[in-house]
Amino acid sequence: MIRIIPIFLTLFFTFPILSETKWLTSLDQALLKAQEENKPVIVDLYTDWCLYCKDLENKIFPAKEVATELQKFVAVRINGDESKDVVTKFSVRGYPTILLLDKNGNFIDKITGLPNNELLVTKLQEAYIKKDIEAGLITEQKDSPDSILANYNLGLFYYRNGNFKNSSEFFLKSYKATGKEDSDKKPEALFLLGLIQIQEKKFPEAISIWNSYLEKYPENKKGSVYYCRGISYYFAGKRKEAKEDLLKAKDLSTSKDQLEKINLFLSELEI
Repeated sequence: MIRIIPIFLTLFFTFPILSETKWLTSLDQALLKAQEENKPVIVDLYTDWCLYCKDLENKIFPAKEVATELQKFVAVRINGDESKDVVTKFSVRGYPTILLLDKNGNFIDKITGLPNNELLVTKLQEAYIKKDIEAGLITEQKDSPDSILANYNLGLFYYRNGNFKNSSEFFLKSYKATGKEDSDKKPEALFLLGLIQIQEKKFPEAISIWNSYLEKYPENKKGSVYYCRGISYYFAGKRKEAKEDLLKAKDLSTSKDQLEKINLFLSELEI
């Protein structure tokens, strides 16, 4: 006797069932897997006390349209209270936070708070296109080595990922490039180059850059430039010059946070 399998069972076994997302617990392990599989990385940063983190884990990630996109990623879930190095590196300010990284661990995007399904799907699709963003930017720079924008974009990429050596190299190339287009990126490149010198505690070099900036672009970001040169003078031990610049910055600044920092430095200079 021939037994006939009902058509609905045939359909059930014919079409693949969406597999559950497998979450790793180590970023280093996730990055190794990402390189092996040529996939970008999604990091779910949570805490035990965060209620929205539970909603993200139990409601948003399992949704069919989201889970489909997650199959293209290496997924890792990390407790923010136990991974301060990751929190600091990526400037995490709240929970949940979703980090989207390329296969080499370079930053692509960040979502803070609980996203809806549509937003998360869009962000995942955009991140997947950039799964090896560094390679794409390097290719653009090599194709147009004298491009202001190509060098700026590569410098900005390295800057955001804390690679100050490479970012300095390409910001300098962007500033010195002779191309005509995107000239507005030149002062941005020089400004960020100055910030790098401060972060690396190279204060004489920073002062030199701020001098060049004020000479080349005297009307750009005057308050911020005087502030940056002022703190560079301060840490270089040039108290008189520091006070002069910080007073100028105080007159020009409209940022409450910056004004508080200026007043703090000025109070130190009065001692």
